Amino acid sequence: MAFDSYLTPNSFDAPEMPEVLTFHDRTKSKPISSMDAFLRSGQYVDSARGAQEASRNYKVAPEVDVQELTEPLPERLATCLSARRSCREFDPEAPFDRTRLMAALRCLVPQRNAQSVIDEEVFFHWRPYPSPGGLYPVEIHLLEREGDDFALRHVDPAGAKLRVLRARVPMGEAANALCIGDKTLAQTTKGAILFSAVWERTVVKYGFAGYRFALMELGIVSHHVGLALADQGVDTLHWGGFFDDRGTALLGADPRTETLGHVLWYGAASDA
Repeated sequence: MAFDSYLTPNSFDAPEMPEVLTFHDRTKSKPISSMDAFLRSGQYVDSARGAQEASRNYKVAPEVDVQELTEPLPERLATCLSARRSCREFDPEAPFDRTRLMAALRCLVPQRNAQSVIDEEVFFHWRPYPSPGGLYPVEIHLLEREGDDFALRHVDPAGAKLRVLRARVPMGEAANALCIGDKTLAQTTKGAILFSAVWERTVVKYGFAGYRFALMELGIVSHHVGLALADQGVDTLHWGGFFDDRGTALLGADPRTETLGHVLWYGAASDA
């Protein structure tokens, strides 16, 4: 590998890991089960009841002591939130400014440092998004379109660097791993940001709850990056339609400790 290894596995025991991996395996999308899942979701989307439920997925509280939310959002944040949307169709021919992507990735770089009270030689580098125990179980990778294929880079927030993991990822491999239901995404986007979870980092400290904390961070980091991309005018699509094992293999990760957990496609919308 071309990047510095991180401290995994940990020196402390994590006896919950076999059960965590067994449970997580039940949540994975696999080729053998994808058709059943596709039919199930299709039946829900195409039903009148499904449409009614999807349009009213919120609790209704009693009309007592109601307070209106009238305070305006800060202008920069309001602009960013209004720009964020799920792009369903990308234009591969549209011009794309890569510097905007690079600027968005700066949202991952640590903003504060702190010295350990246990070992004065140790310093913590706090990133601008919350993490359970500051353990940062989520790794970030950039799958970037280069010619007819992709290049895969590891995003190192602490060092503010990108490091090449694979100089070439074939288009077919990316589409077969990451594009359940819509293989055009690999062909029409400029790439994807891939978020993986190193379960042991949080399980070793929090036990079974560490699995849940790692899932929480997957959502936090992907949304954090998505808003940064929206701020830079880059269109995105948060995506869960991938085969977990194929995606993890694409990353070159060890599935016994690390699994692909979220995909964020980016590019230019076809109606832009």
